[in-house]
Amino acid sequence: MVQVTVLHLSKLVPITNKVRCLSLLIFVIFLITFYPSSTQAAAVIEQSIEEKLSAIVSSSKSAERKVIGLMGSSQGDDLVLVELKLIKIYRKSSQHKKAAELLNQLLNDLQQFDDELKINILISHAQLQRSNNKYADAANTMLTRVLPTALPNSPQLAKIYQLTGVFFRLQMKLDQAKKYYHLALKHFRDVNDKEGEAKIYSNLGVLYESLGDLVLAADYQKKAMRYFEKVNDVEELATNYFNLGELYFRSKDYHKSLAFYVQALALDTQLNNMQDVGYDHHRIGTIFLRQRNFIEALASTQKAIEIFINLSAQQVLSRAYVQQAKIYADMNNSKARLKSLNLAKNSAQQAASDHQLRVVWHSFGRYYLEKGGYQTAKSYAEKAHSLSDKLGLSTYQLDDYELLSQVHEKLENYQLSYQFLQMAFNIQLQLNSEQQIKEMERHKRDINLL
Repeated sequence: MVQVTVLHLSKLVPITNKVRCLSLLIFVIFLITFYPSSTQAAAVIEQSIEEKLSAIVSSSKSAERKVIGLMGSSQGDDLVLVELKLIKIYRKSSQHKKAAELLNQLLNDLQQFDDELKINILISHAQLQRSNNKYADAANTMLTRVLPTALPNSPQLAKIYQLTGVFFRLQMKLDQAKKYYHLALKHFRDVNDKEGEAKIYSNLGVLYESLGDLVLAADYQKKAMRYFEKVNDVEELATNYFNLGELYFRSKDYHKSLAFYVQALALDTQLNNMQDVGYDHHRIGTIFLRQRNFIEALASTQKAIEIFINLSAQQVLSRAYVQQAKIYADMNNSKARLKSLNLAKNSAQQAASDHQLRVVWHSFGRYYLEKGGYQTAKSYAEKAHSLSDKLGLSTYQLDDYELLSQVHEKLENYQLSYQFLQMAFNIQLQLNSEQQIKEMERHKRDINLL
């Protein structure tokens, strides 16, 4: 019995060791599987603040909380980058007062930062000016403060040129805008920055649309769209879809236009970019107006008005009121139409822009012409014509000459009426000729895009 017992125990010893080894092996596998290696852990720890911030793409309350959370663990230059991200979120989500307060703190301390941080802070300042519809001020900030700070080899030079072009385009100063877009494009190409190139193509698409070259504008926008869809850049796609909606609207394909505006609205809502949400509702209202769906047109336009009032975005608010007036005109509601035009005038004068004031004066001229107030109509038509000449925009000049011709006909100034009609006819011929040349040139040149 003793021998059997001893033999049994001696056999158990290696078995027990095997069990212990197996248990140890399982434990090691568990550690490897569920805990990162020291190298992996270091990679997580070493993730830069730029990477953390770039992963936050929306302007939602959740995104805002994440950025505020990063402020507690950041210091020095990293803290400034976090604050700039928070300013962007405030700006995009229409919390302009909070954005201005935080930005002013950085502007007060501007001289203590290096040039690259100064550039980032000043760009944020210009973008907030843009959000407040102060386009000339934004362009001036870029020209007088940002560009002089940037060195010739600054990695941000292309972005600076691009934004300067955007701010000129918003003022309808298209030659200056084109100049800066092409400077930006050259720099993006020099460093093989495909994302930067795509953004410029989107910008150029808007510019050529403003110039009336819809074919070239569509080429640029579609090339940009293919890139942004490939990399799933939601913010740029929202802008791109809106721009394509504009192009199809200009070509009177309202079904496709509405589809792109709705896509833009969905993405802008997801991103919580409230001013862009307002733009989307405004243009959707325009489509419904063209389709003579007045109830939906008023509803969408009213949504835009409410957003722009909340943002104190006076220029775009004025545009929305002008659109509301057009809807009431088609509904033969003269009283509501005049009320909307007066609201449009008040908003336009609070953030004066030659472009928007011209639209308002022309709209008043048209209203008083239809209501028989010919002298008042003449006064407004002349004010509109003066601004359209100053802006040098042929389409505006055409509309204003036609209005002046009609007003002088009612005033029985037939010679003046004929002169303005002839001027309108000459501009129409010029526009038709320019469009034909653009169509022919398009077939002769290879458009160098992506």
